[in-house]
Amino acid sequence: MKNTDSFDLLWAELLEEAAADRIDEALSILRKLESSERLSIDELVVKSQLIQQAETAPGYELEDAKRALLAALDRDSSYPPALIEMGHYCWVMDDDAGEGLKHFNKAIEAIEGLLAEAREGRAKCLEEIADLNESR
Repeated sequence: MKNTDSFDLLWAELLEEAAADRIDEALSILRKLESSERLSIDELVVKSQLIQQAETAPGYELEDAKRALLAALDRDSSYPPALIEMGHYCWVMDDDAGEGLKHFNKAIEAIEGLLAEAREGRAKCLEEIADLNESR
């Protein structure tokens, strides 16, 4: 179980460093977080992105970026951010557009499913609101 307060503070600091393009600093914070916690799926995707963006990533190899994405997809094989990032990794880093395309297609399928569910929920809410307005 995560010590939420300290983890959240360090995670916020990591995101600030990454947003400011201080990738080495962000990776240093990531090492601290990894030593004490199991990273979530979102955090694994960010880890992969940081490793790929770093000119040098002391303590990490480029293959660690792919392993982070594989770990995220092992936990949720239809998680769009991990699928999209894996698509980019396969396409650019592995120079395998065909494999990248498979991940992008799976991400699109997952997102379209979520979008359809959101549209259906919205339509039902609008219908209920209209019924309530008519009954007044």
